[in-house]
Amino acid sequence: MKKILSLALCLIMAFSLISVQAQTASSTTNFEIVKIPLPDSFEQRDNWRVKLRFKDGDAITLSEYYDGYVFGTIPKEYSGREVEAFIPQDIEFTDKDDSRFEFHTMERLSQTGVIKGNEKGEAKPFDNVTRAEAAAMIRRFLNLPLSEDTQNTFEDVNKEDWFYNEVSALFKTGIVKGDSETLFSPQRNVSREEITVMVVRALEYAGLNCAERTVFNAIDTEDISDWAKTAYDKIGGNYISDYDDTDYENPVRVLNPKKDASRYDVAYILTNCANGCQLYPSNL
Repeated sequence: MKKILSLALCLIMAFSLISVQAQTASSTTNFEIVKIPLPDSFEQRDNWRVKLRFKDGDAITLSEYYDGYVFGTIPKEYSGREVEAFIPQDIEFTDKDDSRFEFHTMERLSQTGVIKGNEKGEAKPFDNVTRAEAAAMIRRFLNLPLSEDTQNTFEDVNKEDWFYNEVSALFKTGIVKGDSETLFSPQRNVSREEITVMVVRALEYAGLNCAERTVFNAIDTEDISDWAKTAYDKIGGNYISDYDDTDYENPVRVLNPKKDASRYDVAYILTNCANGCQLYPSNL
């Protein structure tokens, strides 16, 4: 397996696109991998910026250039839809602070519609994320289709709620579960370990796998709940963490697994997984 080139965490500057019928390169139970040749109109230096999008719709977050082709991982429901190679336009949040690296990570995901600003166009990277908002971000990350026919068993997720279809789509796939069989707690802040579990389930549903690695460089692994420990191993080194640099010579990593996840935390884990867990066979 060869890993597609890593995304650089910097601003996207230009916009270009070309349309071509995608080849179906491979498939899993729920998703398939498509690819198109990199158009000649793209300069080699811009390869890392190229993404796919459906010609009639959304950008595909799980897409990337490798070895002359642009690959994408899409739900099987979208099989046969024409795709385009393009360089996403630069999106700048109104509260952007160039001295804060968090905005660059959030901008990267905003360009494929995973992260959206509020009504003022603000990123608010340090605001907490509710379980409903987390479900919406993961659903957009996978490009999962929405359907009004999809249902759930939660008494607190009703059809008039903005997040009804978002939560229902992920409940149908098993990516999200409730606090109980009847309660999802959509307005409760999602914790770091909860979002880690959700993301791992999402990757597995899409047929993507991170390189498994037992967490060994954090000082608080014992604080991870039993139900989340396997997810931390499966997500490789892409888990959310803080650094304690009280001892400047020997800074340590701190997971804080039960801490409420921020918008930046969610952007961080999704960006890292998009970078590190998209693996395409070289013979596709």
